[in-house]
Order: sequence, then structure tokens, then C-alpha cells
Amino acid sequence: MTSSQRLLTALLFSLPLSLPLSGCTVMPSEDVPQLSTHSSTSTNTNNTQTGTQTNWTELQSTPQFSAQRHGRFFLITLNTPHRVISTSAYNGGEQTHLNYLVNHQSMEARADMRWVNRVLSHSKQQYQQLIANELGLNAEQMALMGTAANMQLLAHQQEVFQVDDADALIVDVYATAGVRGNAMRAGDSTSWYETPTGNKKYTPNQIQTPQKNDMNGTINIMVLINQPVASGAMNKLQIITTEAKSDALNELAISSRYSRHLATGTGTDQMIIASPIATDGEFMLESGSGHLKLGELVGTAVRQAVKQALVWQNGLPAAEQASIYTALGRFGLTEANFITRLSAYLPESEQQQANNNPYAFSHENRVVAAAYALASVLDRFHYQTLTPHIQAETLRDFAAQAAVALSGKSDRYGNYWQQLQTPAANLKNEADAIELFIQALAIGWLDKWPDHLLLQDKELVQDQALINSDHKKTIALLHINPQLGDLDGNTALLKQAIMQAAHAGADWILTPELAISGYRFTLAIGDDWIQPAPDRWTAELQQLADELDVVLFLSHAEKASDSDKNNSSQTNKYNTLFVINRDGRIIGKHHKIQTIPVSEAWSSKGEQPQLVTVDQQQVGLLICADAYRPQHAQALQQAGADLIISSANWAPGEYGPGDSWRDRSAETGLPVFVNNRTGLEVRPAVDGKVSQFDLRQAISAVAYQGEHKAEHQSQNNSLLLVEWDFAQQQLISQKSFELQQ
Repeated sequence: MTSSQRLLTALLFSLPLSLPLSGCTVMPSEDVPQLSTHSSTSTNTNNTQTGTQTNWTELQSTPQFSAQRHGRFFLITLNTPHRVISTSAYNGGEQTHLNYLVNHQSMEARADMRWVNRVLSHSKQQYQQLIANELGLNAEQMALMGTAANMQLLAHQQEVFQVDDADALIVDVYATAGVRGNAMRAGDSTSWYETPTGNKKYTPNQIQTPQKNDMNGTINIMVLINQPVASGAMNKLQIITTEAKSDALNELAISSRYSRHLATGTGTDQMIIASPIATDGEFMLESGSGHLKLGELVGTAVRQAVKQALVWQNGLPAAEQASIYTALGRFGLTEANFITRLSAYLPESEQQQANNNPYAFSHENRVVAAAYALASVLDRFHYQTLTPHIQAETLRDFAAQAAVALSGKSDRYGNYWQQLQTPAANLKNEADAIELFIQALAIGWLDKWPDHLLLQDKELVQDQALINSDHKKTIALLHINPQLGDLDGNTALLKQAIMQAAHAGADWILTPELAISGYRFTLAIGDDWIQPAPDRWTAELQQLADELDVVLFLSHAEKASDSDKNNSSQTNKYNTLFVINRDGRIIGKHHKIQTIPVSEAWSSKGEQPQLVTVDQQQVGLLICADAYRPQHAQALQQAGADLIISSANWAPGEYGPGDSWRDRSAETGLPVFVNNRTGLEVRPAVDGKVSQFDLRQAISAVAYQGEHKAEHQSQNNSLLLVEWDFAQQQLISQKSFELQQ
């Protein structure tokens, strides 16, 4: 999400609105003074008003209505009196006096603040009058729908039934549709509620991921029936229309952006249904039942029109949904993290080949079929259709079938089933099932090309056993006191601490936040020294990690390279946590998201928390305040993290971490390793006053299941050495000691 998109979302949701907002549907608030209405038809000097204009395209003309399109507008003109049921914000509900049905593009889908403000600065009635004036219509005779969908991508579907010499029953449906950002399942959790003064947000205990910030998407449907329909039957057709819309989304496997379920619509869908009013003695359809032809025609036409609109607006033909990301994306499998997670189960010689051929996994039709089958079974367990007692072996069954689908060797099913024992042997949750699916694809991939196979079956089992046994790590947390702005001195201190940690048996070594520069370094040395990684201080520590054969998690300031820039007006410097591998290479990094306004004014905000594969473990990265609220840790858990590592510069007290680390471990079920610091950070005099930031009582900790399994506090430079079993998720041992001078 770009900075302008985030700004748009923040602005939209900070306003007191009477209806939910989306990038594709924004209706105005009622707390703006009302315009007076009038019944006269205004004249459009651009010669675009209906009836006499020459630049409208006529799409359909019947005795009951005419359909026209011009630019941002689609217009139905009713030629006879009609009963209309609509969700129109003004003139909505059931009406019999309307002459015009309008669907219009009110703004572009993304960051169109000029037109967003135009909508938001008017009440519902005022906005209706604006559109009526633009079209040269009477606002009191119009039902209106709004969207950011392009009217040129409008879909039309007609269904006809005729028997014997009876008049044909004809249903016409016009639809615009988008679901990229706003698809949801009816009943999905929301933070918003309506009050007399506008919409407000309820924040306690709400967890939101970056996916939920993009609110683009609306499905607008017009249903026109050529025969009179009774009022009750019209209401029944609203149900049929909604069911058909939901069925279209189900056929395309559209996932909710707010939960792990399939979507039933978007949060801003609208509809209009119209049928002629019966004249004296004229036959009127009394039922909208799905058992009758009227219900069938409406359901079929709506389903097909919505699907066609999604093809044109979002590029969503059914064939394009043949992807493991579509099938399993709602469970945390994404294109961004798949290859990284897959590589954890492949020998190094195969990792690049897999990276070069992602479609061989993601769009191979048998693999996609296995992914959809797994998704369906996960739903059945979630909805308790199937007993949880068979969950582990059942999901293992389906994962083994995925390996068969990729390798093409059905006779190897039993062998694959035996290999699928880690990392989700107990299959406690859906994230475990997705990890098992990824492992199955790795097994299938290694068996797909026997002429290129580096390991025979026996050796593969041995390699898998090695993975199984490589689950214990000794992790060092460097609880040190960096001096403000002393880049060379702090680097020397880090090198000393890293060497002592390595000699004590550490596999992974963690550092506190901004360990090379000190936290408020700008007070001492400004920020002009910050360079793209690796700078000379980082390079020294990379070389040391290579020499000592350790993994180093280094927190340091970084200037983005040209490839990292997003054409942003903000600074391109970041508070970064680097992951340096045993050969001294930077294999991943995380930019701090929750930067502190004054202390870190030099730093841009990161986009989202990062996941890095380290020694077969999926490591989620955070920095300090990123752990203050749940959403970032939750996003890492959903992405498949096995643990979370965070650097910190976080003093206790009123603005301290409190129970943040305990809470994040309880919510995600993951161990959280936090490397804090110690000491007094003495800051240069401001206005003649010298200040000190006291972290002598700060703690480094390992949190799991809502409690600190290990913690360390010292006023001197020291380290905490923790041995952790990732297979059993338990602390084996801990010890701490001061650094030798």
C-alpha cells in the first residue's frame, strides 16, 4: 500500500459518515445542511442531458425502459410506472414514483481525494441533487448507486422464458463489480458502528492486518423485469439477487479480506430491482420463489452478470483463479512468502531452480486441485463438519496427494505420507496444515525430475531426519549499552560481545535497537552519515559472522538503495533489523513500522513485518514498538512464522513495554525473543539542559504462552544465553554473564 493510499484510508475513516466507506463506494453524511429540492429538469449546456442528447450510447430499448451510457453514468429511464426497490441512500426502499435508475462512477478506485471530498462534503440529498443536475434530471424521481468501477466495464445479462403463446418473461440485469480489496463474508468482524453524529471506530481488542487497509470493491446490480411483480415477491427477489451474487463469488473462490472464509459480497454492495406496476386487471407475478421461473431467471442473470463484470473490472475469469494462492491465500499462503518458505525444505542446489519456476508450483492444475481440496477440508474442520480427532491424519492425506500431484507419481503416495512428519506433526492449526502442504510440494518437486535428483530416496529420508533433528538453537541476546553517536566504539563493543557469545556456543546472536549508533543518535551526529547497506560498520560485523559461523540479527540505520525507493516524498532512511547469515550475507531485513514521531523523525515507516528463513525456521522480525499492538505479530503468525525476534530500546515505566511481549506470545502461540539494552543514554544539552534516558532497569526476555520463560536485567554490558527447542517449543537452559573487558 502506497503512502497516498494510506493517507486516503486514514482520511476517509476519520470522517463522520452515515454509511460504510470504500474506495468504490462513498455515500455522504447526514450531518451537512440539506439543499432544497426542486422538481424542474435542469438544462445541461454541454448537450449531455437525457432525451435530446446525441452523445449517449443506447444499450437497450424496450416498451418498459431504455438503457443508456455516457462517460461516468449508466441510466435506466422507465417508460411506464414501475415498482422499485433499492438501496439508494436517498429515495431508497420501495418506491412507485421513480422515473430514473442511475449507476455512476463517483471517483477513481485509489487515492482520488478530489472526488472523495466532493462526495463527503454533501449530505445524501445534496449529493443526489448534484448528480441529478449533472444529468439534467429530477432528483426526486431518481434512485442512485455509486461506485469507483468503470461504467465502460458494465455487464449485461438477459434471461428469457416463454411457453405456448403466453407473453415472454424477460429479466435484464446490469452489473458493475470489483472485489480486489473489500470482499467480505457476511458477519465478518468490523471496528465501525453508526451513531447519531456519524460512524465511529471501536478499537479495543481489534486486530487488523495490512491486507485490511485496502477498501476498494463494490458490486452494484440492477434487475429489470418486464412483467408486474407483487411487493412481497420483489422483496423475495432481493434474497435471490443476494444469493446469486454470493454464488458468483463462490464460483470464483473469492476470499474475504477480513477473515479466513470465502466472501459472500463486499461491504458496500448496492442493488435496484424494478418491475412495471400492474394496470387494472393485468396479471401480476405473486412469488419470487427460486422454485419458479422468475426466481430462476433472476438468479441466473445476476450470477452471470456479476461474473462478467468481475472479468472486466478485476480480470477475474474462472481460469485465472487456478492458483494455489487463490485456493489457500485466506489461510496465509501468499505469492510473496511461498518460495522462501518452500526453499526451507529444498537442498541449496534446487532452491534457485524453484525460484526460477514459481508457476510450476502455483498454477500446475493438479496441484491447484489439491490446494482447493485441502482448503475445503480445512473449512470442514473449522465448521466442525468433521471430527477434530481425525484432523492430523486427514490433512496429512491431502498433503501427500499434493506431492503426488506435483511429481506425477501416484505409486509414491505412501512414501510421501511417511515423509510428511515435520514441521507440523501434530497439525494443531491451519498454519501447520499450510506448512505441511508446502513441505509436500518440496518433496514432490524433488521427485519430479529423477535425472536431476541429487539425493536418492534413502538420502532424502536422511536429509529430512537431519531437518527434524536441527531444531535446537543456542541464542545470545546482547544486553549492552551503546554510546550515543559512537559508531566506531559501538562496533568494537558489538564485535567483542559477538565473539564472546560465539565462544559460549551461540548459533544466533541478537542485538538491541540501533546498536551501532545508539537510539537518539541524531542529537549527537545527525543523520547525513547513514548509507545504503552494507556500510563500513555493518561490513565489519558481516565479516565477523562469516568467520565465527553464526547468524547475526543486527539493528542499524539504513539508507534505501534506488531499487527500494517508492517515489515517496518522505525520507528514504529506515530503522532496520538485518539478518546476516553464517557466510556473512544479508539474507533479509525488516523496516520498523511503528516509528516514534520525534525520536525517529529521520526514519520512514516500514510497510509490513518481514519473514526470513533461518536454519529451517521461519523467523518473523519486529523492532521495539512494532510489538506494542497485536496486528504485526498476528500478521507474522498468519504468514507462517515459527518464532518472532525483536530488537528493542524500550525503558520500563509509564511508556514501557508492559505486557506487550507476553501478550504477543499468547495471541500468536509463538515464542518471542526480545533483545533490549541497558545503561544511561546521555543526550547533548538542549537549551542548556542535559537529559538522560535511563534503561538500567530494562529487560531482555523470551516470552512464550503469555509468560516470560527467560528474562535478563543488568546495569553492565552482559549477555543472556538461551537454548531453545523449536520442535517442542520449550526452554532447555539459560545463563547470563557480564562481558569481559
